[in-house]
Amino acid sequence: MILIKKKKKKKEKRKIFFLSFYHEHHFYPSNEQTKQRITDWIEKMGAPLVMEALNTALAYGSTSWKYAETVLADWERKQYKTVDDIKKNRKKFFVMTTAAPIRKECVPDWLEDYQKQWETPQAPEPPIDVEALKERLKRYK
Repeated sequence: MILIKKKKKKKEKRKIFFLSFYHEHHFYPSNEQTKQRITDWIEKMGAPLVMEALNTALAYGSTSWKYAETVLADWERKQYKTVDDIKKNRKKFFVMTTAAPIRKECVPDWLEDYQKQWETPQAPEPPIDVEALKERLKRYK
């Protein structure tokens, strides 16, 4: 009987913690159905994974519970059990997506000469006749 009460208290504390985090970061929607879904995911996947999903949603600029729930469903499909599994996968994904080779083009030597051929030289500006400008200004005064 005492163990059951301790488990219930622990679950209630965990639920309060998640809901306070949820509200603190302005996740939406905030209703009873969402609270129940959070509780269901905590029981199914574990509290650390749910918290990681909420943090992942925040990291990608989303405060939608649906986004976090989609992340959890993806992790469930990939059979991740711990936060370490997720972090290992992120490292692999990061390495795979950032390890693309840098493309360098070979430019033939004649191209530079060809481009210079088509450049138009700038004509020098004629000298400014200051006296003529002063005369024009006097007319408008």
